[in-house]
Amino acid sequence: MELHTFNKELSELFSTVEFEDNGGVRITGTDWYSGNLRVELAIYTGCNGESQLWEIQINGVRKELIKSSHTDRLELLDEHPLLWEYNQEQTSLYFGHSTNRPFELFANIYDIHVFETK
Repeated sequence: MELHTFNKELSELFSTVEFEDNGGVRITGTDWYSGNLRVELAIYTGCNGESQLWEIQINGVRKELIKSSHTDRLELLDEHPLLWEYNQEQTSLYFGHSTNRPFELFANIYDIHVFETK
């Protein structure tokens, strides 16, 4: 799993002792439009009750799971259960009914697999 870095200012803020001891992040708003997502954050720096307002623009959102709760970290990952169907190299296939010709069904599925993975 790869953890991507944010911009330099956020990375520096998240690595301060004050943030690690007393800081946090809270989602304060979201806005979806044309497959894109805008997330508004309140970042509590851990210094004398100071907070900063940030906005993150995410383009080409396929799926999301957003929970507005207090956290002590913000991560941008390329591997997460919501992403598995998009970046998983293998998957499972289930059938709802039986067939009288299972070998023919298997051969057809295999042919499609070979065609799609050329």
